[in-house]
Amino acid sequence: MGIAPEDRAPLEILIISRDEHKLGLFAEILGKIGAPVLTAQSVEDAWECVKAGAVGVVVHDLTYPMPDDTLLMRATRSSPTTYNIPYLFVTRNDQPQPILQPVGDEQVLDAWIVLPCPSQQFCNKVLVLMDVSRQQQAKLAAQAAVEVGKAIALSAPGAAAPQETAGSQAEPATTSIFRGKLGAFDIVKIMSMLEPLKLTGTLVVTDEKREGRIHFVDGSVRHANMNEMIGPDALFLLFHLKKGDFRFEPGEPTAERTIQGNTMGLLLEGMRQMDEAKTIIKRLQERRGQQTEQPAT
Repeated sequence: MGIAPEDRAPLEILIISRDEHKLGLFAEILGKIGAPVLTAQSVEDAWECVKAGAVGVVVHDLTYPMPDDTLLMRATRSSPTTYNIPYLFVTRNDQPQPILQPVGDEQVLDAWIVLPCPSQQFCNKVLVLMDVSRQQQAKLAAQAAVEVGKAIALSAPGAAAPQETAGSQAEPATTSIFRGKLGAFDIVKIMSMLEPLKLTGTLVVTDEKREGRIHFVDGSVRHANMNEMIGPDALFLLFHLKKGDFRFEPGEPTAERTIQGNTMGLLLEGMRQMDEAKTIIKRLQERRGQQTEQPAT
């Protein structure tokens, strides 16, 4: 038997704007829809609302753009519990329209609206996206049930250990909730997955030459090390790894603490550093290309 719409938990509309006046105005307009409204003036506060699990639509005001505006969407798309939340971006008529392309294989109906616009048009856009979120609720619940079943099977006593292939090194005899290879997942996505689960243990990341460890307590990062490096430097270096293996080992809370702050702040800083590194590499490649094209004298 299906769940009647009135029996489902109500979805909330999250409004993000650095302008306090706009927050109040948008909340007043969307209050006419009848859905609960949340407001946030920073990306960090917005992420706390998103990961709580009840947000159906994010209304993101881009009329005063900041560099970290796109990072919230990237973090949302990286988490299996939030990746299908649609966004409604609010822009001005003198701003370019945002490029709404899927980050991965998700099917998300994002949209934008240009100010000034009639309040009814604004509400209608949100209503369409809310319908999309309601359709996704059952799908996400089914997927979550499958993932929990896999985790229980892997952590159960007597679970079959992975077969060792020729040329591979035997992994430590430990119970891992999940494991895999970097590429399909990166460290940012893995951390986004672990935080809502509030797990305690160690994420072990290895490649051909290095091994890094990120220690979690109730889903928050407390300590990281990679070779001789520890703390935030080790964590941000691990963000850049694109190849290798990872596994999460549940265990006792670590007594060592070299990392402060919430996970979202760490993710944002890590993504900023990765974006800066990509920009530097691109500029170097362009400069080398220009030098190659110059005729010999």
